[in-house]
Amino acid sequence: MYGKLSESRMIPDRDAATRLNPVSARENPDGRYLLVRGDSVSAADGALALWDRDSVHLLGESPISYLGKYDNVPYFAVDVAHVSVDDEWQAELAAVAFEGFYGLGPLLSEMEASLAMSAIALVNWQTRSKYCPTCGAPTELVASGWEQRCDNNHMVYPRMDPAVIMAIHDAQGRILLGRNRAWPEGRYSTLAGFVEAGETLEDAVRREVREEVNIEVGRLEYFGSQPWPFPRSLMVGFHGYLAHEDQPIEVDGVEVVDARWFTRAEVKALYDDDPHHLPGLTSVARALIEDWFGGPVSEG
Repeated sequence: MYGKLSESRMIPDRDAATRLNPVSARENPDGRYLLVRGDSVSAADGALALWDRDSVHLLGESPISYLGKYDNVPYFAVDVAHVSVDDEWQAELAAVAFEGFYGLGPLLSEMEASLAMSAIALVNWQTRSKYCPTCGAPTELVASGWEQRCDNNHMVYPRMDPAVIMAIHDAQGRILLGRNRAWPEGRYSTLAGFVEAGETLEDAVRREVREEVNIEVGRLEYFGSQPWPFPRSLMVGFHGYLAHEDQPIEVDGVEVVDARWFTRAEVKALYDDDPHHLPGLTSVARALIEDWFGGPVSEG
C-alpha cells in the first residue's frame, strides 16, 4: 500500500461487454472462480484459492458474478454462504479455508486484492439488497450480478458511500492522529468521516477535522482513493495543512476520545510497542501515514 494510490496499478479489466453477455466467459475452461462467504474469501498460503469451472459447477445454483479478466483469463465470484450440495461436496467445501480481507490483504498482489475487494463488495450488496427501493418488488440479478431488476423494470446498482480520510500536518512536520472511542488503548489513526449531502470532498475534510478536534484546515492535497467493501465505502485520502499554527486540540469526546501531534520518531515508537497501534497494511490510512513517514514504518 505504500506510495501514491493514484498511480496506475495492475488490476483486472472489468470488461463491460462481457459483463452484459458472459456466456463465452463462463464456457472458458481457463476461467477461475473465487468463493465468497460473507466478508471472507477462499484462500490458501497467503493467496487467493481459485476454483476451476468444473469444480464450481458441482456447487449447484450458487450465484456467480463476473469480476473481469486479467491476461485474458476471466474471473468470477461465487457466493457460497448458503450453498446446498451433496454430502461429498459439502465435505469438500468445509475443507476450504476462508479468510477476511483485513488479515489476508497485505499478502495479496494488486490484482488479487482488487479481485477480493470487488467480490466481497458485490456479493454483500447482492445479499443485502433484494428489493427494489422504488416500488418494493423483489429483484433479480442481471448483468452478471452487477445490476438488479424488478418486475416493474426498475434498475438497482451497487451503492458506494464516499468517505474522506486525512493526514493533517503542522509546520513542524508532525502528523495529527486520533483514537476512536471504539478502539483499544494505544491505537491511533488518521481522522476520517463520511461525506454529507451537498458537500464537496474538501468541505467534508475541513468539517470532519473541525468537528472531531476543533482544528481549522487550510490547504489540501489529494493523495488517492481506495474501495473499502465493509460494506460499501470509497475512501478518498488527503494530506491537509493547518489554516494557522498554534491551534489547541479539543476532541469531541463522542467519536474521538484522544488526539495528538506525532513526530516520526513517536510514530515509530508507537509501532515498535505494538504494530496494531497503527492502521493495517491494507488501509489508505496506513498509506497516508507512510507517505508522510517517508517509507514503511516497519523499516524505520
